[in-house]
Amino acid sequence: AAGRELDGAWLAAVGIWALAAGMRGALWHQLRDVGADIRSGVKTFGARNPARARFTGRAAFVIEMAAFFVLLWRAGSPLAFLLLIPYLLLELARVRLWGVRLIVVAPAPSYRIAMHEYYVCFYPLAFLAAATIRHAGDVVVLVVHAALFRGMALITVREANGALRRLAARLRAATAPPDRSPS
Repeated sequence: AAGRELDGAWLAAVGIWALAAGMRGALWHQLRDVGADIRSGVKTFGARNPARARFTGRAAFVIEMAAFFVLLWRAGSPLAFLLLIPYLLLELARVRLWGVRLIVVAPAPSYRIAMHEYYVCFYPLAFLAAATIRHAGDVVVLVVHAALFRGMALITVREANGALRRLAARLRAATAPPDRSPS
């Protein structure tokens, strides 16, 4: 429709990324439900061979990330790359401050799935913000997106604020002069 040839590398990267992310999501779901699957007699790959399912999920994640970085590179959006930094810092804060585990495929107590929040929150906002910078009229799409998908963004902002407050309190405590009051 735009009078340009299809970008085969872009299409291949999208397909590979979607397939790998979908496989990882399916394996995560199977591994999360192993107990129920065994009790009900459902013979999923995750229930039959959890170790191989975890390995396959980790391999899918490597492929997913490689394809995703090709997508970012081909899209030419520096903002999408730059937003990886606050996403990764927020995940690191969650791990360090709240003891949350960042997982690739195998569920754990108190966990978060690697890249999920980036895909749902940071990635679309990066492209919509870049589109708005290029074409001011695209702000309508950005506003509609923000209104429809505000839940994850609000959670992200709230948790980032909490992490920053907690880090600031730790920093103040670490740099405060020792209490010299008589005991």
